[in-house]
Amino acid sequence: MQTVHVGGLEIGKGIPKICVPILGKTEDEILAAAKEAKASVADLAELRIDWYEYAKEIDRILPLVQNVKEILEDLPLIFTFRTTNEGGKTEISQEEYEELNLNVLHSGCIDILDVEIESGDDVVKRLVREAHQTGVKIIASNHDFEGTPEKEVILKQLKRMDLLGADILKMAVLPRSKQDVLLLIMATLEMKENYTKKPIVTMSMGEEGLISRLSGEVFGSSITFGSITKASAPGQIPVDVLSKVLKLLHVESKKNIFFVGFMGAGKSTIAKKIAESRNSPLIEMDEELEQIEGMPIPKIFEQYGEAYFRDLESNLILELREREKCIVSCGGGVMLRNENIVNMKKNGYIIYLKATAETIYERVKDYESRPVLNGNMNIPYIRGLMDKRCATYEKEADLIVETDGKKINQICEEILANVLNIWD
Repeated sequence: MQTVHVGGLEIGKGIPKICVPILGKTEDEILAAAKEAKASVADLAELRIDWYEYAKEIDRILPLVQNVKEILEDLPLIFTFRTTNEGGKTEISQEEYEELNLNVLHSGCIDILDVEIESGDDVVKRLVREAHQTGVKIIASNHDFEGTPEKEVILKQLKRMDLLGADILKMAVLPRSKQDVLLLIMATLEMKENYTKKPIVTMSMGEEGLISRLSGEVFGSSITFGSITKASAPGQIPVDVLSKVLKLLHVESKKNIFFVGFMGAGKSTIAKKIAESRNSPLIEMDEELEQIEGMPIPKIFEQYGEAYFRDLESNLILELREREKCIVSCGGGVMLRNENIVNMKKNGYIIYLKATAETIYERVKDYESRPVLNGNMNIPYIRGLMDKRCATYEKEADLIVETDGKKINQICEEILANVLNIWD
Protein backbone atom coordinates (compact mmCIF):
# COMPACT_ATOMS: atom_id res chain seq x y z
CA MET A 1 0.00 0.00 0.00
CA GLN A 2 1.24 3.46 -0.93
CA THR A 3 0.25 5.39 2.17
CA VAL A 4 -0.33 9.14 2.32
CA HIS A 5 1.38 11.13 5.08
CA VAL A 6 -0.27 14.32 6.28
CA GLY A 7 1.58 15.73 9.25
CA GLY A 8 1.86 12.87 11.70
CA LEU A 9 -1.09 11.01 10.15
CA GLU A 10 -0.57 8.01 7.87
CA ILE A 11 -3.60 7.34 5.68
CA GLY A 12 -3.85 3.87 4.17
CA LYS A 13 -2.49 1.84 7.08
CA GLY A 14 -4.16 0.29 10.10
CA ILE A 15 -7.47 1.53 11.47
CA PRO A 16 -9.38 3.75 9.02
CA LYS A 17 -8.82 7.37 9.91
CA ILE A 18 -11.88 9.20 11.22
CA CYS A 19 -12.87 12.46 9.55
CA VAL A 20 -15.50 14.82 10.99
CA PRO A 21 -17.24 17.60 9.07
CA ILE A 22 -16.94 21.29 9.87
CA LEU A 23 -20.29 22.73 8.83
CA GLY A 24 -22.07 26.04 9.25
CA LYS A 25 -23.88 28.81 7.46
CA THR A 26 -22.14 31.60 9.35
CA GLU A 27 -18.54 32.18 10.31
CA ASP A 28 -19.37 31.77 14.01
CA GLU A 29 -21.03 28.40 13.36
CA ILE A 30 -18.04 27.20 11.36
CA LEU A 31 -15.50 28.26 13.99
CA ALA A 32 -17.58 26.62 16.72
CA ALA A 33 -17.68 23.41 14.68
CA ALA A 34 -13.89 23.60 14.23
CA LYS A 35 -13.45 23.77 18.01
CA GLU A 36 -15.68 20.70 18.40
CA ALA A 37 -13.62 18.85 15.80
CA LYS A 38 -10.39 19.73 17.59
CA ALA A 39 -11.77 18.49 20.91
CA SER A 40 -13.02 15.22 19.41
CA VAL A 41 -11.19 11.93 18.83
CA ALA A 42 -11.16 12.54 15.07
CA ASP A 43 -7.98 12.09 13.04
CA LEU A 44 -8.79 14.85 10.55
CA ALA A 45 -11.55 17.33 9.70
CA GLU A 46 -13.29 18.39 6.51
CA LEU A 47 -14.38 22.01 6.01
CA ARG A 48 -17.48 21.85 3.79
CA ILE A 49 -17.38 25.40 2.53
CA ASP A 50 -20.49 24.96 0.35
CA TRP A 51 -22.57 25.25 3.54
CA TYR A 52 -21.19 28.76 4.17
CA GLU A 53 -23.45 31.74 3.33
CA TYR A 54 -20.57 33.33 1.39
CA ALA A 55 -19.39 30.07 -0.17
CA LYS A 56 -18.21 31.67 -3.43
CA GLU A 57 -16.59 34.84 -2.00
CA ILE A 58 -12.86 34.17 -1.95
CA ASP A 59 -12.06 37.30 0.08
CA ARG A 60 -14.23 35.97 2.92
CA ILE A 61 -13.24 32.32 2.56
CA LEU A 62 -9.44 32.68 2.77
CA PRO A 63 -9.33 34.35 6.22
CA LEU A 64 -11.99 31.92 7.43
CA VAL A 65 -9.90 28.92 6.33
CA GLN A 66 -6.90 30.42 8.13
CA ASN A 67 -8.92 30.83 11.34
CA VAL A 68 -10.18 27.25 11.10
CA LYS A 69 -6.65 25.92 10.66
CA GLU A 70 -5.41 27.93 13.65
CA ILE A 71 -8.11 26.29 15.78
CA LEU A 72 -7.34 22.80 14.47
CA GLU A 73 -3.57 23.28 14.96
CA ASP A 74 -1.98 19.95 13.94
CA LEU A 75 -5.28 18.23 13.09
CA PRO A 76 -5.17 17.80 9.28
CA LEU A 77 -7.73 19.81 7.31
CA ILE A 78 -9.56 18.76 4.13
CA PHE A 79 -11.09 21.61 2.12
CA THR A 80 -14.20 20.69 0.15
CA PHE A 81 -16.64 22.58 -2.03
CA ARG A 82 -19.30 19.96 -2.71
CA THR A 83 -21.30 20.93 -5.79
CA THR A 84 -25.06 20.60 -5.95
CA ASN A 85 -24.70 17.84 -8.53
CA GLU A 86 -23.08 15.72 -5.81
CA GLY A 87 -25.15 16.67 -2.79
CA GLY A 88 -23.70 20.11 -2.02
CA LYS A 89 -25.51 23.22 -0.78
CA THR A 90 -24.40 25.94 -3.23
CA GLU A 91 -24.53 26.32 -7.01
CA ILE A 92 -21.18 27.14 -8.62
CA SER A 93 -19.85 27.30 -12.14
CA GLN A 94 -16.90 25.20 -13.29
CA GLU A 95 -14.76 28.33 -13.64
CA GLU A 96 -15.66 29.57 -10.14
CA TYR A 97 -15.02 26.09 -8.71
CA GLU A 98 -11.51 25.92 -10.15
CA GLU A 99 -10.61 29.50 -9.18
CA LEU A 100 -11.80 29.01 -5.60
CA ASN A 101 -9.87 25.77 -5.16
CA LEU A 102 -6.70 27.27 -6.66
CA ASN A 103 -6.82 30.20 -4.24
CA VAL A 104 -7.34 27.94 -1.24
CA LEU A 105 -4.52 25.65 -2.43
CA HIS A 106 -2.09 28.56 -2.29
CA SER A 107 -3.31 29.79 1.12
CA GLY A 108 -0.96 27.44 2.98
CA CYS A 109 -3.81 26.56 5.35
CA ILE A 110 -5.06 23.19 4.09
CA ASP A 111 -3.56 19.72 4.02
CA ILE A 112 -5.89 17.97 1.56
CA LEU A 113 -8.12 19.26 -1.24
CA ASP A 114 -11.21 17.36 -2.34
CA VAL A 115 -11.72 17.59 -6.11
CA GLU A 116 -14.78 16.19 -7.87
CA ILE A 117 -13.76 14.33 -11.00
CA GLU A 118 -16.97 15.40 -12.73
CA SER A 119 -15.57 18.93 -12.77
CA GLY A 120 -13.61 17.67 -15.80
CA ASP A 121 -10.33 15.89 -16.39
CA ASP A 122 -8.50 19.10 -17.33
CA VAL A 123 -9.64 20.85 -14.15
CA VAL A 124 -8.64 17.88 -12.00
CA LYS A 125 -5.20 17.65 -13.64
CA ARG A 126 -4.52 21.36 -13.12
CA LEU A 127 -5.57 21.21 -9.47
CA VAL A 128 -3.50 18.05 -8.89
CA ARG A 129 -0.45 19.72 -10.42
CA GLU A 130 -0.87 22.88 -8.32
CA ALA A 131 -1.57 20.89 -5.17
CA HIS A 132 1.55 18.79 -5.49
CA GLN A 133 3.65 21.91 -6.08
CA THR A 134 2.35 23.35 -2.81
CA GLY A 135 2.62 20.11 -0.81
CA VAL A 136 -1.14 19.57 -0.59
CA LYS A 137 -2.65 16.12 -1.16
CA ILE A 138 -5.63 15.51 -3.45
CA ILE A 139 -8.72 13.42 -2.78
CA ALA A 140 -10.48 12.81 -6.09
CA SER A 141 -14.14 12.18 -5.38
CA ASN A 142 -17.41 11.09 -6.93
CA HIS A 143 -20.81 10.89 -5.20
CA ASP A 144 -23.95 9.19 -6.47
CA PHE A 145 -27.10 10.11 -4.53
CA GLU A 146 -29.37 8.31 -7.00
CA GLY A 147 -28.22 4.77 -6.37
CA THR A 148 -25.33 2.32 -6.62
CA PRO A 149 -23.76 1.85 -10.07
CA GLU A 150 -22.61 -1.53 -11.32
CA LYS A 151 -19.29 -2.73 -9.97
CA GLU A 152 -17.59 -2.10 -13.32
CA VAL A 153 -18.70 1.56 -13.19
CA ILE A 154 -17.37 2.00 -9.65
CA LEU A 155 -14.04 0.47 -10.66
CA LYS A 156 -13.91 2.65 -13.77
CA GLN A 157 -14.39 5.82 -11.73
CA LEU A 158 -11.77 4.83 -9.16
CA LYS A 159 -9.29 3.94 -11.91
CA ARG A 160 -9.98 7.30 -13.56
CA MET A 161 -9.13 9.09 -10.30
CA ASP A 162 -5.89 7.13 -10.11
CA LEU A 163 -4.91 8.04 -13.68
CA LEU A 164 -5.64 11.72 -13.03
CA GLY A 165 -2.94 11.71 -10.34
CA ALA A 166 -5.02 11.90 -7.18
CA ASP A 167 -3.38 10.77 -3.93
CA ILE A 168 -6.60 9.32 -2.44
CA LEU A 169 -9.53 7.86 -4.39
CA LYS A 170 -13.04 8.42 -3.00
CA MET A 171 -16.42 7.04 -4.08
CA ALA A 172 -19.73 7.39 -2.21
CA VAL A 173 -22.99 5.79 -3.35
CA LEU A 174 -26.56 5.41 -2.11
CA PRO A 175 -27.71 1.80 -1.66
CA ARG A 176 -31.20 0.64 -2.57
CA SER A 177 -30.66 -2.83 -1.09
CA LYS A 178 -28.25 -4.90 0.98
CA GLN A 179 -26.89 -6.26 -2.29
CA ASP A 180 -25.87 -2.73 -3.26
CA VAL A 181 -23.86 -2.45 -0.05
CA LEU A 182 -22.07 -5.70 -0.77
CA LEU A 183 -21.43 -4.57 -4.34
CA LEU A 184 -19.67 -1.41 -3.13
CA ILE A 185 -17.61 -3.33 -0.58
CA MET A 186 -16.53 -5.94 -3.12
CA ALA A 187 -15.63 -3.24 -5.64
CA THR A 188 -13.44 -1.61 -2.98
CA LEU A 189 -11.66 -4.87 -2.24
CA GLU A 190 -11.10 -5.62 -5.92
CA MET A 191 -9.72 -2.13 -6.55
CA LYS A 192 -7.36 -2.43 -3.60
CA GLU A 193 -6.09 -5.90 -4.46
CA ASN A 194 -5.82 -5.59 -8.23
CA TYR A 195 -5.65 -2.02 -9.53
CA THR A 196 -4.05 0.52 -7.19
CA LYS A 197 -1.67 0.93 -4.27
CA LYS A 198 -3.16 4.29 -3.29
CA PRO A 199 -5.54 4.73 -0.35
CA ILE A 200 -9.20 4.26 -1.26
CA VAL A 201 -12.18 5.80 0.51
CA THR A 202 -15.60 4.31 -0.19
CA MET A 203 -18.93 4.39 1.58
CA SER A 204 -22.46 3.22 1.06
CA MET A 205 -24.55 6.03 2.51
CA GLY A 206 -27.62 5.89 4.73
CA GLU A 207 -28.59 3.38 7.42
CA GLU A 208 -28.49 0.51 4.94
CA GLY A 209 -24.80 1.12 4.25
CA LEU A 210 -23.67 1.50 7.85
CA ILE A 211 -21.41 -1.55 7.68
CA SER A 212 -19.36 0.07 4.90
CA ARG A 213 -18.32 2.81 7.33
CA LEU A 214 -17.05 0.24 9.82
CA SER A 215 -15.41 -2.46 7.71
CA GLY A 216 -12.83 -0.36 5.88
CA GLU A 217 -9.78 -1.98 7.46
CA VAL A 218 -10.89 -5.38 6.21
CA PHE A 219 -12.02 -4.42 2.72
CA GLY A 220 -9.77 -1.49 1.87
CA SER A 221 -11.36 1.85 2.75
CA SER A 222 -8.84 4.12 4.51
CA ILE A 223 -11.01 6.98 5.82
CA THR A 224 -14.44 6.90 7.38
CA PHE A 225 -16.66 9.87 8.18
CA GLY A 226 -18.31 10.45 11.54
CA SER A 227 -20.43 13.28 12.93
CA ILE A 228 -20.22 15.50 15.99
CA THR A 229 -23.45 17.53 15.92
CA LYS A 230 -24.23 17.83 12.21
CA ALA A 231 -23.72 15.15 9.58
CA SER A 232 -22.44 16.07 6.13
CA ALA A 233 -23.91 12.92 4.54
CA PRO A 234 -26.64 10.40 5.43
CA GLY A 235 -25.60 7.54 7.67
CA GLN A 236 -22.71 9.17 9.52
CA ILE A 237 -22.15 7.77 13.02
CA PRO A 238 -21.29 9.90 16.08
CA VAL A 239 -17.51 10.09 16.18
CA ASP A 240 -17.09 8.72 19.72
CA VAL A 241 -19.13 5.63 18.89
CA LEU A 242 -17.34 5.21 15.57
CA SER A 243 -13.92 5.35 17.25
CA LYS A 244 -14.78 2.64 19.78
CA VAL A 245 -16.25 0.30 17.16
CA LEU A 246 -13.23 0.68 14.87
CA LYS A 247 -10.91 -0.13 17.75
CA LEU A 248 -12.88 -3.25 18.63
CA LEU A 249 -12.76 -4.43 15.03
CA HIS A 250 -9.00 -3.81 15.01
CA VAL A 251 -8.13 -5.87 18.09
CA GLU A 252 -7.31 -9.00 16.14
CA SER A 253 -4.07 -7.41 14.94
CA LYS A 254 -2.95 -6.34 18.37
CA LYS A 255 -0.63 -8.22 20.67
CA ASN A 256 -0.74 -7.34 24.35
CA ILE A 257 -3.54 -6.61 26.82
CA PHE A 258 -2.90 -3.70 29.21
CA PHE A 259 -4.96 -3.39 32.39
CA VAL A 260 -5.02 0.19 33.67
CA GLY A 261 -6.78 1.96 36.50
CA PHE A 262 -6.19 3.52 39.87
CA MET A 263 -4.29 1.62 42.55
CA GLY A 264 -6.56 -0.93 44.18
CA ALA A 265 -8.83 -1.20 41.13
CA GLY A 266 -8.06 -4.90 40.89
CA LYS A 267 -5.57 -4.86 38.03
CA SER A 268 -3.20 -7.44 39.51
CA THR A 269 -5.95 -9.86 40.52
CA ILE A 270 -7.89 -9.63 37.26
CA ALA A 271 -4.77 -9.74 35.08
CA LYS A 272 -3.57 -12.88 36.86
CA LYS A 273 -6.93 -14.63 36.40
CA ILE A 274 -7.13 -13.67 32.72
CA ALA A 275 -3.53 -14.74 32.08
CA GLU A 276 -4.23 -18.13 33.69
CA SER A 277 -7.39 -18.63 31.65
CA ARG A 278 -5.57 -17.81 28.40
CA ASN A 279 -2.30 -19.53 29.31
CA SER A 280 -0.58 -16.23 28.55
CA PRO A 281 2.52 -14.59 30.05
CA LEU A 282 1.67 -12.29 32.95
CA ILE A 283 3.66 -9.10 33.43
CA GLU A 284 3.18 -7.26 36.70
CA MET A 285 4.86 -3.94 35.93
CA ASP A 286 5.65 -2.98 39.51
CA GLU A 287 7.19 -6.38 40.21
CA GLU A 288 9.27 -6.18 37.02
CA LEU A 289 10.57 -2.76 38.00
CA GLU A 290 11.41 -3.96 41.49
CA GLN A 291 13.46 -6.79 39.98
CA ILE A 292 15.23 -4.40 37.60
CA GLU A 293 16.12 -1.96 40.38
CA GLY A 294 16.68 -4.55 43.10
CA MET A 295 14.49 -2.72 45.60
CA PRO A 296 10.77 -2.28 46.40
CA ILE A 297 8.73 0.52 44.82
CA PRO A 298 8.54 2.66 48.01
CA LYS A 299 12.33 2.55 48.23
CA ILE A 300 12.68 3.65 44.59
CA PHE A 301 10.43 6.63 45.32
CA GLU A 302 12.33 7.44 48.50
CA GLN A 303 15.80 7.16 46.99
CA TYR A 304 15.29 8.52 43.45
CA GLY A 305 11.94 10.31 43.38
CA GLU A 306 8.75 9.88 41.37
CA ALA A 307 10.16 11.25 38.08
CA TYR A 308 12.81 8.53 38.06
CA PHE A 309 10.17 5.87 38.66
CA ARG A 310 8.00 7.21 35.83
CA ASP A 311 11.01 6.97 33.51
CA LEU A 312 11.38 3.31 34.48
CA GLU A 313 7.72 2.73 33.62
CA SER A 314 8.11 4.39 30.24
CA ASN A 315 11.17 2.31 29.40
CA LEU A 316 9.34 -0.89 30.29
CA ILE A 317 6.27 0.06 28.21
CA LEU A 318 8.57 0.71 25.26
CA GLU A 319 10.21 -2.69 25.72
CA LEU A 320 6.82 -4.42 25.84
CA ARG A 321 6.18 -3.36 22.25
CA GLU A 322 8.54 -6.19 21.28
CA ARG A 323 6.69 -8.87 23.27
CA GLU A 324 3.62 -10.76 22.15
CA LYS A 325 0.36 -11.94 23.70
CA CYS A 326 1.17 -10.74 27.21
CA ILE A 327 -1.31 -9.76 29.91
CA VAL A 328 0.10 -6.63 31.55
CA SER A 329 -0.96 -5.17 34.89
CA CYS A 330 0.11 -1.51 34.80
CA GLY A 331 0.94 0.81 37.63
CA GLY A 332 -1.75 3.33 38.51
CA GLY A 333 0.21 6.26 37.09
CA VAL A 334 1.35 4.73 33.81
CA MET A 335 -1.28 6.72 31.85
CA LEU A 336 0.10 10.03 33.14
CA ARG A 337 2.52 10.20 30.22
CA ASN A 338 1.19 10.47 26.69
CA GLU A 339 4.23 8.60 25.31
CA ASN A 340 3.17 5.55 27.35
CA ILE A 341 -0.34 5.69 25.89
CA VAL A 342 1.03 5.95 22.35
CA ASN A 343 3.37 2.99 22.86
CA MET A 344 0.68 0.87 24.49
CA LYS A 345 -1.72 1.48 21.62
CA LYS A 346 0.87 0.57 19.02
CA ASN A 347 0.67 -3.09 19.94
CA GLY A 348 -1.89 -3.37 22.66
CA TYR A 349 -5.47 -3.19 23.83
CA ILE A 350 -6.21 -1.07 26.91
CA ILE A 351 -8.77 -2.16 29.48
CA TYR A 352 -9.70 0.32 32.22
CA LEU A 353 -10.85 -1.23 35.49
CA LYS A 354 -13.03 1.41 37.11
CA ALA A 355 -13.89 1.75 40.80
CA THR A 356 -15.12 4.50 43.12
CA ALA A 357 -12.87 6.32 45.60
CA GLU A 358 -14.69 4.60 48.44
CA THR A 359 -14.00 1.17 46.97
CA ILE A 360 -10.35 2.05 46.37
CA TYR A 361 -9.94 3.23 49.96
CA GLU A 362 -11.37 0.00 51.38
CA ARG A 363 -8.97 -2.04 49.23
CA VAL A 364 -5.74 -0.13 49.99
CA LYS A 365 -6.20 1.35 53.49
CA ASP A 366 -4.26 -1.45 55.22
CA TYR A 367 -1.27 -1.40 52.86
CA GLU A 368 1.85 0.67 53.46
CA SER A 369 3.35 -0.02 50.02
CA ARG A 370 1.49 2.83 48.28
CA PRO A 371 4.02 5.68 48.17
CA VAL A 372 1.70 8.03 46.29
CA LEU A 373 -0.72 7.87 49.26
CA ASN A 374 1.83 8.12 52.07
CA GLY A 375 0.37 10.41 54.71
CA ASN A 376 -2.82 10.85 52.68
CA MET A 377 -4.72 7.62 53.17
CA ASN A 378 -8.22 9.10 52.99
CA ILE A 379 -11.12 9.18 50.56
CA PRO A 380 -10.99 12.93 49.64
CA TYR A 381 -7.30 12.69 48.69
CA ILE A 382 -7.88 9.51 46.70
CA ARG A 383 -10.84 11.13 44.93
CA GLY A 384 -8.71 14.15 44.05
CA LEU A 385 -6.01 11.97 42.50
CA MET A 386 -8.62 9.96 40.63
CA ASP A 387 -10.18 13.12 39.20
CA LYS A 388 -6.83 13.98 37.65
CA ARG A 389 -6.37 10.56 36.07
CA CYS A 390 -9.76 9.05 35.30
CA ALA A 391 -10.60 11.32 32.37
CA THR A 392 -7.48 10.00 30.62
CA TYR A 393 -8.33 6.41 31.51
CA GLU A 394 -11.83 6.79 30.04
CA LYS A 395 -10.72 8.63 26.92
CA GLU A 396 -7.92 6.25 25.96
CA ALA A 397 -9.31 2.87 27.03
CA ASP A 398 -10.58 0.42 24.44
CA LEU A 399 -12.86 -1.10 27.07
CA ILE A 400 -14.13 0.24 30.40
CA VAL A 401 -15.19 -2.32 33.02
CA GLU A 402 -17.00 -1.28 36.20
CA THR A 403 -15.70 -3.36 39.13
CA ASP A 404 -17.77 -2.09 42.07
CA GLY A 405 -20.02 -4.75 43.54
CA LYS A 406 -18.84 -7.46 41.17
CA LYS A 407 -17.08 -10.70 41.95
CA ILE A 408 -13.76 -11.47 40.30
CA ASN A 409 -15.29 -14.16 38.10
CA GLN A 410 -17.99 -11.77 36.89
CA ILE A 411 -15.40 -9.20 35.86
CA CYS A 412 -13.30 -11.78 34.05
CA GLU A 413 -16.32 -13.16 32.20
CA GLU A 414 -17.25 -9.66 31.05
CA ILE A 415 -13.74 -9.06 29.71
CA LEU A 416 -13.56 -12.44 27.99
CA ALA A 417 -16.93 -11.88 26.37
CA ASN A 418 -15.94 -8.49 25.00
CA VAL A 419 -12.39 -8.57 23.74
CA LEU A 420 -10.22 -11.54 24.50
CA ASN A 421 -11.01 -13.34 21.28
CA ILE A 422 -8.23 -11.23 19.76
CA TRP A 423 -5.76 -14.12 19.57
CA ASP A 424 -8.24 -16.73 18.32
